[in-house]
Amino acid sequence: MEARKGKRNLAMLASAVGGVSLGWLAVDYISKRQRREANESIIGRVKNFEKKLYADGEKRANEMQRIKQEVEEAVDE
Repeated sequence: MEARKGKRNLAMLASAVGGVSLGWLAVDYISKRQRREANESIIGRVKNFEKKLYADGEKRANEMQRIKQEVEEAVDE
């Protein structure tokens, strides 16, 4: 009877260790996935900011070119 009890305790201990390990792996996987999603979100925001910055720079460059052209035309007259 003691032998059965020992085997049962060992089986319970093994299943508990397995459950804890499986839970730890699941939590680790989910946490890494959430961090990766957060990083992708940050990268997307940076890309959008970069596009906006480029568009603003292009707009200002066009305005400066127009002003320069107006000045050159006024000087030539």
